[in-house]
Amino acid sequence: MVNVIKLETSMSDPSGRLIPFGVSAKLSVIISDGLAVFSFNPVFLAKRFYNVEMQLCKDNGELCNTRYFPRLQKAVTTYLGKSKEEIKIIIEAQLDKLNKGVKK
Repeated sequence: MVNVIKLETSMSDPSGRLIPFGVSAKLSVIISDGLAVFSFNPVFLAKRFYNVEMQLCKDNGELCNTRYFPRLQKAVTTYLGKSKEEIKIIIEAQLDKLNKGVKK
């Protein structure tokens, strides 16, 4: 069995870009070596997350490593050559930029 790191947080988005106004969402992230699986409740936010990630990569001229799987309603991001601890630090930093508390 593969050891994974799990992160959970409750989120809201004052800009309305990822999460519509008035909606509170729960984010769960499962991290293993080289990838992270993002799942949201409500589940439609996973597709919105994917679209926001695609747009950010396009704006920065980068290759996007995030994929959306409609059947699972989850987004998966690959982090080539990164360990699960390094990925956890990256994701926590991104959540801190959004001023979100992460429950470990």
